[in-house]
Amino acid sequence: MQGEPMSAAVLLYDGCTITEVAEIATRLSNWDVTVHFVAPSVEELRDQSGLRMLPDRALGDLDPSTLTVVLVPGGNPDSVRDDTAVLAWLQRADEAGVLVAAICAGVTLVASAGLVAGRRITHNVRPPWAPPELADAVAPLWADAVVEEDRTIGVVRDGNLVSALPNAPVDFAMEILVAIGLYDRRRAELMGAHLKGGYVEQLYLER
Repeated sequence: MQGEPMSAAVLLYDGCTITEVAEIATRLSNWDVTVHFVAPSVEELRDQSGLRMLPDRALGDLDPSTLTVVLVPGGNPDSVRDDTAVLAWLQRADEAGVLVAAICAGVTLVASAGLVAGRRITHNVRPPWAPPELADAVAPLWADAVVEEDRTIGVVRDGNLVSALPNAPVDFAMEILVAIGLYDRRRAELMGAHLKGGYVEQLYLER
Protein backbone atom coordinates (compact mmCIF):
# COMPACT_ATOMS: atom_id res chain seq x y z
CA MET A 1 0.00 0.00 0.00
CA GLN A 2 2.98 2.28 0.43
CA GLY A 3 2.78 5.26 -1.90
CA GLU A 4 -1.01 5.22 -2.11
CA PRO A 5 -3.11 7.85 -0.33
CA MET A 6 -4.19 6.44 3.01
CA SER A 7 -6.72 7.43 5.62
CA ALA A 8 -7.60 6.21 9.08
CA ALA A 9 -10.44 6.67 11.53
CA VAL A 10 -10.25 6.59 15.31
CA LEU A 11 -13.61 5.59 16.78
CA LEU A 12 -14.28 7.78 19.81
CA TYR A 13 -16.94 7.15 22.44
CA ASP A 14 -17.71 8.19 25.99
CA GLY A 15 -15.43 6.26 28.32
CA CYS A 16 -12.81 5.24 25.75
CA THR A 17 -9.10 5.19 26.61
CA ILE A 18 -7.59 7.44 23.98
CA THR A 19 -4.00 6.76 25.11
CA GLU A 20 -4.24 3.21 23.76
CA VAL A 21 -4.41 4.48 20.19
CA ALA A 22 -2.39 7.68 20.59
CA GLU A 23 0.89 6.08 19.47
CA ILE A 24 -0.49 4.66 16.24
CA ALA A 25 -2.57 7.76 15.44
CA THR A 26 0.53 9.93 15.84
CA ARG A 27 2.70 7.67 13.69
CA LEU A 28 0.07 7.53 10.96
CA SER A 29 -0.11 11.33 10.96
CA ASN A 30 3.67 11.47 10.68
CA TRP A 31 3.38 9.35 7.53
CA ASP A 32 0.90 11.88 6.11
CA VAL A 33 -1.98 9.48 6.59
CA THR A 34 -5.21 11.43 7.05
CA VAL A 35 -6.57 10.60 10.50
CA HIS A 36 -10.25 11.23 11.21
CA PHE A 37 -11.63 11.20 14.75
CA VAL A 38 -15.17 9.93 14.45
CA ALA A 39 -18.14 9.26 16.71
CA PRO A 40 -21.88 8.67 16.32
CA SER A 41 -22.29 12.47 16.33
CA VAL A 42 -20.05 15.52 16.52
CA GLU A 43 -20.46 16.42 20.15
CA GLU A 44 -18.18 16.56 23.15
CA LEU A 45 -17.14 13.26 24.69
CA ARG A 46 -14.96 12.35 27.63
CA ASP A 47 -12.42 9.58 27.82
CA GLN A 48 -11.88 7.50 30.95
CA SER A 49 -9.61 10.14 32.47
CA GLY A 50 -12.19 12.87 31.96
CA LEU A 51 -10.33 14.38 29.01
CA ARG A 52 -12.68 16.33 26.77
CA MET A 53 -12.70 15.16 23.15
CA LEU A 54 -14.47 16.59 20.13
CA PRO A 55 -14.81 14.31 17.09
CA ASP A 56 -14.26 15.95 13.73
CA ARG A 57 -16.61 13.65 11.78
CA ALA A 58 -19.84 11.81 12.45
CA LEU A 59 -19.93 8.15 11.42
CA GLY A 60 -22.72 8.85 8.98
CA ASP A 61 -20.53 11.35 7.15
CA LEU A 62 -17.62 8.98 6.56
CA ASP A 63 -17.84 5.91 4.34
CA PRO A 64 -15.75 3.28 6.15
CA SER A 65 -15.03 1.43 2.92
CA THR A 66 -12.84 4.35 1.80
CA LEU A 67 -10.49 3.99 4.78
CA THR A 68 -7.22 2.15 5.14
CA VAL A 69 -7.61 1.38 8.83
CA VAL A 70 -10.14 1.79 11.63
CA LEU A 71 -8.79 2.10 15.17
CA VAL A 72 -10.99 1.05 18.08
CA PRO A 73 -9.68 2.01 21.54
CA GLY A 74 -10.60 0.25 24.73
CA GLY A 75 -11.96 1.68 27.93
CA ASN A 76 -15.64 1.16 28.63
CA PRO A 77 -17.58 0.84 25.36
CA ASP A 78 -20.95 0.33 27.06
CA SER A 79 -22.15 3.64 25.59
CA VAL A 80 -21.88 2.26 22.04
CA ARG A 81 -21.86 -1.53 22.37
CA ASP A 82 -25.55 -1.74 21.46
CA ASP A 83 -25.53 1.17 19.01
CA THR A 84 -26.67 -0.41 15.75
CA ALA A 85 -25.22 2.44 13.68
CA VAL A 86 -21.77 1.95 15.20
CA LEU A 87 -21.90 -1.82 14.77
CA ALA A 88 -23.10 -1.53 11.16
CA TRP A 89 -20.32 0.97 10.41
CA LEU A 90 -17.71 -1.47 11.70
CA GLN A 91 -19.28 -4.28 9.70
CA ARG A 92 -19.09 -2.21 6.52
CA ALA A 93 -15.42 -1.50 7.13
CA ASP A 94 -14.70 -5.18 7.64
CA GLU A 95 -16.69 -6.27 4.60
CA ALA A 96 -14.71 -3.81 2.47
CA GLY A 97 -11.43 -5.36 3.62
CA VAL A 98 -10.42 -2.33 5.67
CA LEU A 99 -7.98 -3.15 8.45
CA VAL A 100 -9.97 -3.04 11.71
CA ALA A 101 -7.70 -2.79 14.76
CA ALA A 102 -9.06 -2.99 18.30
CA ILE A 103 -7.27 -2.94 21.63
CA CYS A 104 -8.36 -3.81 25.17
CA ALA A 105 -12.14 -3.56 25.56
CA GLY A 106 -12.36 -2.31 21.98
CA VAL A 107 -12.22 -5.98 21.04
CA THR A 108 -15.60 -6.46 22.70
CA LEU A 109 -16.98 -3.79 20.40
CA VAL A 110 -15.78 -5.44 17.21
CA ALA A 111 -17.00 -8.76 18.60
CA SER A 112 -20.44 -7.22 19.15
CA ALA A 113 -20.35 -6.24 15.48
CA GLY A 114 -19.77 -9.88 14.55
CA LEU A 115 -16.22 -9.42 13.31
CA VAL A 116 -14.47 -12.11 15.37
CA ALA A 117 -16.40 -15.20 14.28
CA GLY A 118 -14.04 -17.81 12.88
CA ARG A 119 -10.99 -15.63 13.51
CA ARG A 120 -8.00 -15.89 15.80
CA ILE A 121 -8.04 -13.06 18.35
CA THR A 122 -6.85 -12.05 21.78
CA HIS A 123 -8.72 -10.15 24.48
CA ASN A 124 -8.35 -9.33 28.16
CA VAL A 125 -11.93 -9.82 29.37
CA ARG A 126 -10.95 -13.11 30.99
CA PRO A 127 -8.96 -14.28 34.01
CA PRO A 128 -6.57 -13.11 35.34
CA TRP A 129 -7.47 -9.65 34.05
CA ALA A 130 -11.23 -9.67 34.50
CA PRO A 131 -13.38 -10.89 37.41
CA PRO A 132 -15.29 -14.14 36.76
CA GLU A 133 -18.67 -12.43 36.59
CA LEU A 134 -17.51 -10.06 33.84
CA ALA A 135 -15.73 -12.82 31.94
CA ASP A 136 -18.88 -14.95 32.05
CA ALA A 137 -21.07 -12.04 30.90
CA VAL A 138 -19.06 -11.45 27.72
CA ALA A 139 -18.19 -15.10 27.02
CA PRO A 140 -20.84 -15.37 24.25
CA LEU A 141 -18.91 -12.76 22.25
CA TRP A 142 -16.03 -15.20 21.75
CA ALA A 143 -18.09 -18.35 21.19
CA ASP A 144 -17.16 -18.56 17.49
CA ALA A 145 -13.67 -17.07 17.76
CA VAL A 146 -10.31 -18.78 18.19
CA VAL A 147 -8.96 -17.05 21.29
CA GLU A 148 -5.19 -17.03 21.68
CA GLU A 149 -4.45 -18.87 24.92
CA ASP A 150 -0.87 -17.65 25.28
CA ARG A 151 -1.26 -14.56 27.45
CA THR A 152 2.27 -13.38 26.59
CA ILE A 153 1.15 -12.68 23.02
CA GLY A 154 -0.06 -9.09 23.11
CA VAL A 155 -1.22 -8.68 19.51
CA VAL A 156 -2.92 -11.04 17.08
CA ARG A 157 -3.64 -10.37 13.42
CA ASP A 158 -5.99 -12.55 11.40
CA GLY A 159 -6.55 -11.17 7.92
CA ASN A 160 -7.82 -7.62 8.20
CA LEU A 161 -8.56 -7.88 11.93
CA VAL A 162 -6.03 -6.90 14.60
CA SER A 163 -6.76 -7.44 18.30
CA ALA A 164 -4.54 -6.47 21.20
CA LEU A 165 -4.22 -6.62 24.95
CA PRO A 166 -4.16 -3.29 26.82
CA ASN A 167 -0.50 -3.66 27.81
CA ALA A 168 0.61 -3.84 24.17
CA PRO A 169 -0.09 -0.41 22.60
CA VAL A 170 3.38 -0.21 21.05
CA ASP A 171 3.21 -3.69 19.51
CA PHE A 172 -0.33 -2.86 18.41
CA ALA A 173 0.93 0.25 16.61
CA MET A 174 3.81 -1.61 14.97
CA GLU A 175 1.56 -4.44 13.77
CA ILE A 176 -0.75 -1.94 12.11
CA LEU A 177 2.15 -0.19 10.37
CA VAL A 178 3.35 -3.57 9.04
CA ALA A 179 -0.15 -4.56 7.96
CA ILE A 180 -0.63 -1.45 5.83
CA GLY A 181 2.88 -1.54 4.40
CA LEU A 182 4.49 1.46 6.09
CA TYR A 183 7.00 -0.63 8.07
CA ASP A 184 8.59 -3.95 7.28
CA ARG A 185 8.78 -6.48 10.08
CA ARG A 186 12.40 -5.72 10.95
CA ARG A 187 11.79 -1.99 11.15
CA ALA A 188 8.75 -2.60 13.35
CA GLU A 189 10.73 -4.77 15.75
CA LEU A 190 13.51 -2.19 16.04
CA MET A 191 11.13 0.72 16.50
CA GLY A 192 9.06 -1.27 18.99
CA ALA A 193 12.14 -1.96 21.10
CA HIS A 194 13.05 1.73 20.93
CA LEU A 195 9.60 2.89 22.02
CA LYS A 196 9.66 0.49 24.96
CA GLY A 197 12.71 2.30 26.31
CA GLY A 198 15.57 0.41 24.72
CA TYR A 199 18.55 1.94 22.96
CA VAL A 200 18.42 0.57 19.42
CA GLU A 201 21.59 1.66 17.68
CA GLN A 202 20.50 0.33 14.29
CA LEU A 203 17.81 2.98 14.08
CA TYR A 204 20.42 5.71 14.24
CA LEU A 205 22.89 3.99 11.92
CA GLU A 206 20.24 3.52 9.23
CA ARG A 207 19.15 7.14 9.06
